[in-house]
Amino acid sequence: MRKTLMMLSMLLLSACLTTKEPHNVSMDELSNYRIAKIDVSIEEWIRWYGGQEQYAESIGCRATTSSVKPEDRQELKHTDDENSCDFASVVESPEAIAYMHGRLSDIMFETVEEVYADSLSGPIPATLKVNINRLDIIGTGQGILIGGNHRLVGSIELVDQKTGTLIISSTRFSVSVRHGGIGGIIASAIIGPIPNLLSEHFAQKSHHWLMGNSVIQL
Repeated sequence: MRKTLMMLSMLLLSACLTTKEPHNVSMDELSNYRIAKIDVSIEEWIRWYGGQEQYAESIGCRATTSSVKPEDRQELKHTDDENSCDFASVVESPEAIAYMHGRLSDIMFETVEEVYADSLSGPIPATLKVNINRLDIIGTGQGILIGGNHRLVGSIELVDQKTGTLIISSTRFSVSVRHGGIGGIIASAIIGPIPNLLSEHFAQKSHHWLMGNSVIQL
């Protein structure tokens, strides 16, 4: 089963590949450090409407057919009028966006923590800073009708925790996952939530690079 899921995951990855060369910091130098803390920051352009919808649902707000465009109604959960709310306003609220950012940060933190576990075990504590520069998760309707790619772009920095000195920083890594047609949606559903899948690929790729290897860049 695991082998099947990995094959499906690879099929979803975008086929436009280039190579990011290894960094020039020696592994002897990096081995002096250990990752004592992970910080995740979110910058620039983020689109994950599903995360904003999760906020609405968390406060008991469900979409009604009157709160959305006709072409989107078939995708939404319905509720009785007595439980209705201004769904469109709620999902666009600052609270919904903050909730979505928090969910994304949690997913990335947990994934990076697992992938980077025991990577560096030197005596000097360091902070691994993960910067999410861009996230674009397309909606189900667009995926069915015209397809497209989910995309995450981010970078990492390793900073000496005591002195604040930058040890190493990467240029941006890009991970792109296909979301084309019914088949792509089914495969995504089998593998798992798209934010988790993108975070996993980003963490694996950035970790491989930090350990002194070249990586395939999408």
